[in-house]
Amino acid sequence: MRNWKFGKAALLAAALALTASLSVGSALAYFTAYCTAKGGVPVNMGFTDTEIREEVIDDAKHVWIKNTGDYDCFIRVKVFAPDEIMNLITYTEPEGTDNWSDAPDADGYLYYTPVLHPGEEASELVVKYERPAPPAAGEDTRPEEFNIIVVYEYSPVFFDEDGNAVPDWNFNVFEDDAEQEGNE
Repeated sequence: MRNWKFGKAALLAAALALTASLSVGSALAYFTAYCTAKGGVPVNMGFTDTEIREEVIDDAKHVWIKNTGDYDCFIRVKVFAPDEIMNLITYTEPEGTDNWSDAPDADGYLYYTPVLHPGEEASELVVKYERPAPPAAGEDTRPEEFNIIVVYEYSPVFFDEDGNAVPDWNFNVFEDDAEQEGNE
């Protein structure tokens, strides 16, 4: 009799172990399929960045812009000066290049037409003020001192539905996480 009780207990333990092992797989599947997490890790995928270099040489401002970022970009330049001299400013490119052009919608910007690749520098743009001759008689009203201010912008390269590289001058990148909505 004594062996029968031991065998019955062993059989009962084996049955319980088998039942438990069958349900462990579905329990693990439940926990792996329905888990949640909170938090995040910032990912830096690189950005487009540029630098401008300006020099005044022979009564003209010479401008170079270099892509110092990780990706291709487009650039554009706008020049500001006092109204009385703005129509006396000319734009040229040395070395016979023709990479800078006016916008078709006359927005006042000069656009660099090629894509500027990382590490490349745009061809030089010369912004020159042609000082008019002094008046024959009367008071000389030409300005003695003035500033010519060059402002530039860059846009990452985007692609349209046909695969053409295009800029998006309204694209905005937030570098500070606190400025973006939804971050806690």
